[in-house]
Amino acid sequence: MLRLLLLVVLTSITLAASALWLFVVVGSFWVMLPLLAAMGLVFAVLRVFGLAIIPGSVLAIVGTLFAIAVVSFAMFALFSLIGIQFGRGLLALDDEASDIRALIDRSRAIELHDTEGRLIGILPANLDPARTTAPYLAVDIRDEEVPPVFATCLVFLEDRSIGSSWHVFGVDFYRIGSSVVSLGGAGGRRGGSGLAEMLERSLRVKMPNPKAGFLTEFTRKLASYQRLPAIEVIFPTERDIIRGASIHLPLVIGGRNSGWGDEIRGVALAALFLGKQVGELSPAEQALLAAAVNLPLRGGSNIDPATETTWQKARERANKCLTQATFRETFDPQGARDELPRIRPSPRFATISPARASTERLSGQTATVVREVEAMVGPQWSEQIRRISLNGAQAPNLRADFREAAREVESRSGANLNVPLWSGNDSALIYAAVVDSAGHIVASASNTDINIASTPLPIGSTAKIAGAVAIAATLPDVRSMLGAYARSNSPAVERILLRVPESNVAGAFDALGWERPSGQSARRHAAYGAVEVPPVNVLLACVAVTDLLYIERQSPVELQRLVASVETIEGERIGPKAKRLDTTRLGRMLNARTRGKAATLLAAPLGRNGTMRQVGVFLSQKGVAHAWGKSGTADAWSRADGASRAPTRALWHVGGFEYRGRRLTFLVVVASRDGRKPLGFVQSPALAPLTIALLTQALRAEED
Repeated sequence: MLRLLLLVVLTSITLAASALWLFVVVGSFWVMLPLLAAMGLVFAVLRVFGLAIIPGSVLAIVGTLFAIAVVSFAMFALFSLIGIQFGRGLLALDDEASDIRALIDRSRAIELHDTEGRLIGILPANLDPARTTAPYLAVDIRDEEVPPVFATCLVFLEDRSIGSSWHVFGVDFYRIGSSVVSLGGAGGRRGGSGLAEMLERSLRVKMPNPKAGFLTEFTRKLASYQRLPAIEVIFPTERDIIRGASIHLPLVIGGRNSGWGDEIRGVALAALFLGKQVGELSPAEQALLAAAVNLPLRGGSNIDPATETTWQKARERANKCLTQATFRETFDPQGARDELPRIRPSPRFATISPARASTERLSGQTATVVREVEAMVGPQWSEQIRRISLNGAQAPNLRADFREAAREVESRSGANLNVPLWSGNDSALIYAAVVDSAGHIVASASNTDINIASTPLPIGSTAKIAGAVAIAATLPDVRSMLGAYARSNSPAVERILLRVPESNVAGAFDALGWERPSGQSARRHAAYGAVEVPPVNVLLACVAVTDLLYIERQSPVELQRLVASVETIEGERIGPKAKRLDTTRLGRMLNARTRGKAATLLAAPLGRNGTMRQVGVFLSQKGVAHAWGKSGTADAWSRADGASRAPTRALWHVGGFEYRGRRLTFLVVVASRDGRKPLGFVQSPALAPLTIALLTQALRAEED
């Protein structure tokens, strides 16, 4: 009876094993070949010697064989379910691939770089219409930009069998089988996820959970297997999978006070978290980040990497990779292992997100960036570009210093101000910039996203620059006029201009590129400034004046845009059209005979009795040469009704100087947001703290 029972059990096991063998062969799932070969050997021995088995051992043998049969059936059922999910995925391949491509495109951050190619941060999602609903943003990198040690450790630690014959649709069947078998072992559960599955999980914003139970993981995996054929279509090669993982896998998660949230996806942003560009990561840092894909590093001001569990585990795994993996690159593995405990996040980027870093870098000029990019690429710019390069190296503290200077102006002006200068719905509009002779931006700041630089504003006594050019080109001596220009005495300047032909004054306006209302007196505009000019046009003219007061200049003045260039998804680089001023006519008026007189007039406001004397003192202390300046106060409305004074619409400080052999030009303008609500009864000398804050940062940038 027992022998008959044993024969039945053996027959059942043989049939089950045969069915499993057939499934493995047909499905090309070679993971179970070693296990099935061993099982086949056991079956053969039992067939031959089964009848000679001692009856007392029959129950033990039957139990063992029954366990083997259960495992065989479990494997068969598991692989059948995986096969069914693959089949469903293949049937819906086009739809699944389309959905995944949409997720990838929506998560693609538009990067902000400086002109040297260094990553500053990412464009805030609220300025990127295609990604306003993206759950996370990741920085795209090319295949050659994937750090080599990172790629090696990623494969070594997470998907060592990638590219093998039992690696089908990104699923490592050998690893899955080992994971199932290890459930009953002393070693506990082994992970069964490959890079393709981890990539699919990340695209669906499912953070890794190492503590998840087998059934929870099994349910999640079954759902993800349906999408793996589409993942293979989008990432067909091993290098493609590694690149996708380098872009989308979460490597760091924001802790308390970090400001990052789920933004730290991909090696480029994780490198920024460490205070580096992706190409600057050391082998140890690359290994540490690769080791963090299953348990992302936790960051934040309250996190100590020396004791934080996520950092400790990542160091252990990175050490394993650096010890056991084979690298093509030449470096010192022992030195890299020694470096692991010393790796720390950047003090700045540990507490500020890439989007916030970009906002600070732009200093309120984000809308200007969008406007310039749209002019270059078109209204669908957010779907077509991957990278924006910005001109100028923005001083990190300029915005904060400007805010403090604005508060100082408010404190000094007191009740004379009707509106706050820096913040608030009705605050003034502030724009400031320092540029060199080539039009390169040295420093710039603004408190608004309104395009104030291109908005025509009344320039007030800044128009006396045109008067100075015309006077120098016409009158033989200007020494008696210095007081009028120092104090910006408009009636006195108007009387002086009566000695200058109207055509000469009009020619000065034209040479500066400043348009006047037709049919009105150029002399009066040069004295009182009742003319509106965009700040960018004023800055262009001032750059030309800074040069032509002391040297010959034949080339036109070009102001670089805030955006230096954009790079499309296809890799095409597109540059902006620069704003330009032809200096030919102005150069004829400011020639070797006249430029000294114009320089004398325009240096007067920086003198002891001038409207910009505080700025003049600052510049003299810094040792600059050939300084000139002009302030301007533009009234909100005319005083034709006989009023002694009118409220102020706009305040200006402009000028230029030479510092360490380089000529720089500056502009600061403060204007009321609404013409019906002027700034108050405040004059241009009040701008001195703002101008000094701007020039401090510009000179510091020159020194650096």
